[in-house]
Amino acid sequence: METSGLDTIMSGGTIFLQTFTLADGAVCVKVSLGWKGSDALPVISVYSTPSSNWKLEASRIASAWLEGPPASVTITTSDMEAGELSSLAAMAG
Repeated sequence: METSGLDTIMSGGTIFLQTFTLADGAVCVKVSLGWKGSDALPVISVYSTPSSNWKLEASRIASAWLEGPPASVTITTSDMEAGELSSLAAMAG
């Protein structure tokens, strides 16, 4: 039996928020989603940029939770191109 977002709300779950100030002073919000009875724990990272729309990001996170647990877990980042990411080893020199 497939569950809907409404069934998920009724059965409970969590949205766990963590905020970090990065070395460059930018803010990162890490969101971990969880649903009762599911092992899926997807993580969404939102990075502060000059074009960040926090209401849109909050809506996207809420929608992801309301959709219920994914079939497979993915980790996503928003507002960042692949070229903008650097490894810690590269940054350490």
